[in-house]
Amino acid sequence: TIIVADGFNIYGGVNTGLGQTGGIKVWGDVFLTIANSNVYDHESEFGGGIQVHGEDARVIATNTQIYNNTAIKVGGGVSCTNGASFTLMGESSIKGNEALSGANLVEFPGHGGGIYADTGCQVTINSGDNNDLFATEFGVLSNIAAGQGGGIYIKGGSSVELTGNANHPASIIGNISNIDTTDVIIGGGGVYLQGSNNFPGDGTSFTSTNGRIELNIAQHAGAGFGVTGGASFTMNRAEGNCWDNDKCSSLSSNFVADTDHDGDGTAAAGYIYDINSTASISQTLLKNNHANESALFYVRHFGNLFLEGNVITDN
Repeated sequence: TIIVADGFNIYGGVNTGLGQTGGIKVWGDVFLTIANSNVYDHESEFGGGIQVHGEDARVIATNTQIYNNTAIKVGGGVSCTNGASFTLMGESSIKGNEALSGANLVEFPGHGGGIYADTGCQVTINSGDNNDLFATEFGVLSNIAAGQGGGIYIKGGSSVELTGNANHPASIIGNISNIDTTDVIIGGGGVYLQGSNNFPGDGTSFTSTNGRIELNIAQHAGAGFGVTGGASFTMNRAEGNCWDNDKCSSLSSNFVADTDHDGDGTAAAGYIYDINSTASISQTLLKNNHANESALFYVRHFGNLFLEGNVITDN
């Protein structure tokens, strides 16, 4: 089944049933392109705005805004599971969505304010702009997770590619992880990756090329990103010129809030934890990141960090 929806406002759906979505639900052998549209003000349990599920399910959103949606379990804006694929392109945004949590944090963790990707999902994000931080319009912007992964939560062998071009970056900006418990400190304000803790790893990965991960917030640790369980985080720039050759790739202005003022705020740029968890960052600007203990990275429990050819300044 091939569906093209062009020029729609889809809004106000409420469905809090088990595993349901308030907005658009795509299951089975379906290819949906949604263009020049708005998907907003939905409320559900799983994937507030769009839910895409199954290895033959594919969604492309182009010149489309997905905003102000709420999920009480995971995936405030979009959930992508079981081998499905989701692509955000053109002048599009996933903005101002929220993943809430419930009294039972196991059943209702509140992960993935903007996007929740699980069990082999493939996510591609090409949208962004080179506007000032507080004037950005496109990309994954200003989403909130009560749990982990304010912008994006990735697990179960899923992969996310953030890819800009010579004219503009792809962006993950201004997202917040509000998790604030004593036994879980890694928030992943921009991106959170949870591998399987097995060897070899399950393939959970995030790759940024010509991307901006900026102004994201965590309460205790991992404001820009958190990578655990043997997952892999990679950030670099493409060859050739871009919109601003000093910052074709930027991991900047992320900060740890430390709202309880106990001074334990660590790893504004990234937190790498667990054996085989890896972050590889090259040709990237790391600027103005802020935390009480470690403004850039915190590496623990046999994690791996590789840095090459970066500019590190004003942290």
